Amino acid sequence: MSGAEPEASEVEIDTDEQLAERAKSGDHDAFEPLVARYAKPVLNFFYRSLGDLEQAEELFQQTFVTAWGKIITFDSERRFKPWLYGIAMNHLRNKWREIKKLPKQLIDEIPDKDRRRRPPKRPDDEVADREAAQVIWEGVRDLSDEQRTVFILRIYHGMTYREISDVLECPEGTAKSRMHFAAEAIRKHLRKKGIS
Repeated sequence: MSGAEPEASEVEIDTDEQLAERAKSGDHDAFEPLVARYAKPVLNFFYRSLGDLEQAEELFQQTFVTAWGKIITFDSERRFKPWLYGIAMNHLRNKWREIKKLPKQLIDEIPDKDRRRRPPKRPDDEVADREAAQVIWEGVRDLSDEQRTVFILRIYHGMTYREISDVLECPEGTAKSRMHFAAEAIRKHLRKKGIS
């Protein structure tokens, strides 16, 4: 039957890299799905790093404006996600230099990917979890900028060490080392607060 809509299983979804290549060729419409795919993760990255929604939104906008302006430099041999987060990281570094201080507040909830498989918690368990999350974020806030960034990219954005090394333009071993020391510092902080 001609003119029939393709079934959902037949519809091909462009990869990030395909969309970036089309955008690189001047297709403005190809960039929109990339913004839609990465809007929430990039905004969360900035918010978790800075603890300020207004600053996070400002850097989010700057990141996508820069990405569009530099899309012509996108190397199709690389993955789009680390390329975009590299731009985001540059904006974050500039903001850190500007404010010259650690973020005062970070979000107080640790993502729980297994929440759907667990039985519902009692209200007092929720309070205890929230308090533990707050203590963890106190530890995260005290990390160096480099360690905190690796921690956030690894834990909250699920990036591999290879992707993190691409974003931070450092060897993969350096990313692993920073994560190791970040985890150790957080464990030490938790022990100090009586949480094991």
